[in-house]
Amino acid sequence: MELFGKNDEQGCPVKNPIPTLIHLYSLAKQRKNNLSVLLSKQYLADIQFILRNATHPRFNSQSITNLLLSIVYLHGTWSDIQTAQLDGLLINTLHRHIDQLTSQGTANTLWALAHLNFTYQDLQQQQLLHPLLHAIQRNSHQLNSQDTANSLWALAQLGITWQILQQQQLAPLFFTVIQRNIATFKPQDLTNVLRAFAQYGITWNDLQQQQLARPLCDAIRRDAHTFNHRHTTNMLWALSHLRLSWQDIKQWELDAIIIQILTRGIPEISPIGTGYTLRALTHFGLMWHDMQVMHLDVLLLEAIKRNATRLTPAGIVNTLQALVQFGFSWQAIQQCHLAQPLMDAIYYHTKKFDYETVQQLQKLSFWPQLPLPWDVKKHFHTLLAKSSAIPISVSPMKTVFNPVSAQPRMFAKSVTTHTSQDMSSLPSQALKPLS
Repeated sequence: MELFGKNDEQGCPVKNPIPTLIHLYSLAKQRKNNLSVLLSKQYLADIQFILRNATHPRFNSQSITNLLLSIVYLHGTWSDIQTAQLDGLLINTLHRHIDQLTSQGTANTLWALAHLNFTYQDLQQQQLLHPLLHAIQRNSHQLNSQDTANSLWALAQLGITWQILQQQQLAPLFFTVIQRNIATFKPQDLTNVLRAFAQYGITWNDLQQQQLARPLCDAIRRDAHTFNHRHTTNMLWALSHLRLSWQDIKQWELDAIIIQILTRGIPEISPIGTGYTLRALTHFGLMWHDMQVMHLDVLLLEAIKRNATRLTPAGIVNTLQALVQFGFSWQAIQQCHLAQPLMDAIYYHTKKFDYETVQQLQKLSFWPQLPLPWDVKKHFHTLLAKSSAIPISVSPMKTVFNPVSAQPRMFAKSVTTHTSQDMSSLPSQALKPLS
């Protein structure tokens, strides 16, 4: 084994960092689903050792990708790397190897940067944007279904707009590689692509013009029997934001399949998934009577009760907004025995509500009827009195799902940011970890 390479800038021999990287990556993969694991001082010391010896000849493009994945799997953030003063070393190392990234390496690198909460501005500031986009273009002929889906999803999470992809000639490229790979899409690939298109503001009509609508419908029908509840939630969210109505769904002969996978998936649905599923159904133009006809009403009510106390403030708002759009009054919510669980959730999460979510609550038709305790009212009044706050719309995207985990995670960023391990997770992407 080659232990030493050339000397570093200080004249010290460069040590082989690969054994340390292999050990770190193995530990990270084992612990990625354990949310209590944090980027400890020992892990940071290992990362520092690896980066300081990254000029060793055995360190290559796959090595930097695996290091980035390790940081994400250990639930590290870019802030952690900056605090440890390793950000410069990491960016410089990535720059040295970015031109050698493979299609899979590019997809995994983009995915990792998205999970580190990088933004479009960060990529520009670190001069990474154009090299990464060029890496996609360079490897386009090698992109398989998973690389395609994960790259497209990660670019959306990073805030790269469809206009930028058009300017860089990547928009037609993605349409081409999706056409080429769609027959081999797995449920995670399919939902990531649909979610990405929705985030880019692409409509179903746009997909029809690109002759992708029919293949996407065929893929949904083909894979529906293997959808889990996260795939279902992400697909519904995406279809609703691609501006499909329920009538459109019926015309494309997807209605029976969607009802079937909802019936199967709702009993396992997560708190985040509950709010997003409800909102998607209302975006399709469906009413509560439709839920009753589809025999989904009891399942949905049970899911709300089961998950109420675990809903985030955004999830509470999403759920209440959906109930209003379904035609519920506060009296109807009480009759369905949902009032107490939802009020308990509001009380439990009072301190987590911010100006925007309180404003959304205040817009509900039955806001005056909500039996809020005095201390909750006081907190909400204080938030609403802050005239400097800027309201935002509660939208089910920026992932509340986990779009990629390393196995990337699913929905990706949440209503406002990348905070929920469940839906930024909901797309549980499945990026192939590099070995």
